Order: sequence, then structure tokens, then C-alpha cells
Amino acid sequence: AVLAALVLSLSACAKKQTATASLEPYTTGWDGAVYTITPIDAYKGTISDGTNTYSYRYDTSGTGYSVTFTYPDGETYTWKEDGNFSSGATSPDFDSGKYPDGMTLDRVLKRSPSAKSEIKSTKSWGVILLLLLIGGMPFFDAICVSLGTAGTGGFGNWNDSIAHYNSAYLQNVITVFMILFGINFSAYFLILTRKFRQAFRIEEIRVYLGVIFVFAGLIAFNVRPMFGSLRESFHHALFQVASIITTTGFSTVDFDQWPTFSRALLVLLMFIGACAGSTGGGIKCSRILLLGKSVKKELMCLIHPRLVRVNKMDGQRVPHEVMRSINVFVVAYAFIFILSLLIISLNCEDLVTCFTSVATTLNNVGPGLSLCGPTCNFGFFPPLSKCVLIFDMLAGRLELFPMLLLFTP
Repeated sequence: AVLAALVLSLSACAKKQTATASLEPYTTGWDGAVYTITPIDAYKGTISDGTNTYSYRYDTSGTGYSVTFTYPDGETYTWKEDGNFSSGATSPDFDSGKYPDGMTLDRVLKRSPSAKSEIKSTKSWGVILLLLLIGGMPFFDAICVSLGTAGTGGFGNWNDSIAHYNSAYLQNVITVFMILFGINFSAYFLILTRKFRQAFRIEEIRVYLGVIFVFAGLIAFNVRPMFGSLRESFHHALFQVASIITTTGFSTVDFDQWPTFSRALLVLLMFIGACAGSTGGGIKCSRILLLGKSVKKELMCLIHPRLVRVNKMDGQRVPHEVMRSINVFVVAYAFIFILSLLIISLNCEDLVTCFTSVATTLNNVGPGLSLCGPTCNFGFFPPLSKCVLIFDMLAGRLELFPMLLLFTP
């Protein structure tokens, strides 16, 4: 029933996007200038700033999207975005002092409701809200839980989280939508534009779904003696895996009582996180995937010193600047994690509590293990530790660098 409702909602969204796409000019402001956007269809049109007119054309053949702007003198600027990665490329004689660059014009287009079709999370939020109400969840609770699921925030109304409702149906609905909101939203754009093959070829999504079901299967077998059947153990294992990897933080059981192997897998999922371009936190599957490819590349170069090899993702070459930014991110992440762990350990004698409290806050998950597990809270931490954890939550949500810039002289 959940999957059927999802398919119907996506179909309705696609029909609505096609039927209501406005082709009328749209005026908006950006950086002190006023622009008039005149779309020809959902993928091309013109932008005028009152002095010059620029044409644009979208290309969604890749995992993200790219938009090419053509200027009055015939020069072009192509701006590409794919999850957290963005880049620009110009024709040889492009004059950056004469015309606005592609990034600026792309931001102008994003302010237009008719420039390109997008998935709106409010539509999916309405679907999950309806399904929760059908399952008997009180209206106020359904609003809070649906918003917590859509934003992968996970703040529950009750101390025992989703276990309070004691409903397998509600747990299944939330499981499905947690997984869906952890997927790169570019995939939904491709689905709505009927490019199903390209959507399912995205490497990051295949890794993301593969990790979910492999880890859920391993945990299900490991906790099997704690439940009445394998089906029940897989049900709770899948819910917790989806909750942790998407950094939602809901719980149906006290997984702190699970065997060490299962708890170790859940902690590992805290670091992996969801897909880039989703509402989830963590390091992100795309970064993990590219780091793994970098390791493989270095190993191959050691075996074959004359080998020329480049990292590719979804069939496209990954620029050196992207790999450099990922490496810098990981170094900054490790530095913040280690420093936070050392400060927390000054007033905490339990290593598991110290480690998982930093892991769960820096990755925006919610519950940790031991004294900060799913049935506990962070109230016992002293003020200094709470300040560190607050910083970690903000830094993790903002991808580290905006917070680090505040302390840069």
C-alpha cells in the first residue's frame, strides 16, 4: 500500500508539473539587479537584465543537471551541479567583466517557479502525512513525525520514539520514507522527466541502497535470538539502519541492548550518512565512494607505475578540484571529531558514551550508545561538553566549512 501510494504521488506530481508549468515571463531580483525570465519550455528560455538578453538551456542527462548560457557576443558559460559538487566552464573568449557569470544566472533561474521542474519535498511530506493518519496516528503526532521524517530530523513526540505507537504499519511507512528522503533528489528529477534508466544508473544511489540492505540483513541475523521470528528481526533491523544512515534518529527498540556486532554496524552507518543532495547528514555516500575509488587508483598506480588513471563517477571524469575538496573535508572532519572527543572525555569516564556522543552530533543522527542511547538523553553532560556538542551539530549540518570560517582570522 505504501509503495502504491508513492507511485501514485509521483505520477500526480509529474502530471501536475507538465500541466501547470507556466510559460509567462517572470521578474525577480538578485544582487541589486532585476531580471526577466522568459521560458520557452521547462528546459530553455531567455533571461534579460534590461540591457542584455541571455539564452539558457538545461541538460539533465547526467546525475545532476547543467545549464548553458549563451551571451550576446556568442560566448557561452556552462554551470553544472551534482549533489554537493558544482563547477563552471566557459568558452575561450568569455568576458567575465562584461557579463554576469553562469553561477549568478543559475541562481536567478532558481528563483523562478517556471524555469525548471523540481521535486518539492512538500508533496512527499503530504503523502507520508496522509499515510500516517490512515494508520491511526493522532493528527498532531502525524504532523511532527512526517516533518521529522521528511527533514530527517527525527525529533519524536514521545520518549520511546516510534515504539510508542506499537504499529508495524506506521513503522513500515516511516522506514520507506526515511530511505526515500535519503536519496539524492536529482534522481527524482530524472524520474519525473521519465529518464528512469539514468536515475537507476547513479552509482551513489546503488551504493546507498546496497549498504542499507546488506547491513540490515547482517543485523537481522545477529539479533535474531532477541525476536520471535526472522521477519520481525529484519523489520526492526531495517528500520534502525534506515534511521541511522539517513541521520533521522527514530527508534523502535532500544538498540543499545543489541549485540556488539550490530551496535558497531550502526555506529559505522552514522559516519557513512545518506546521499549528497538529500536531507540527510553524515559524510555522504558520494564522498565515501570517491574516496574508495581514490584508494583503488593509488593501488593500481603502485602496481603499474606508468598507468594513467582518472577517477570517474557515473561515467564522467571527476575533476581534481572535487577530489581535493573531499580530501580537505575528510581532514577537517577528522580534526573536529578528534578535538571534540578529547574535550568530551575530560568529564566523561565512559569511552562508548564519549565516542558515540560526538559521532551522533557531528553527523546529526540523534541517539548514540550507552549513556546517550535511544532511551537516554544528553542532559547529564556538563556545560563545556554541551557547548562542544552544539558546535558539532551546527558544523555537521553546515558541512563543516561555514562554521570553521567563523574562527578564521
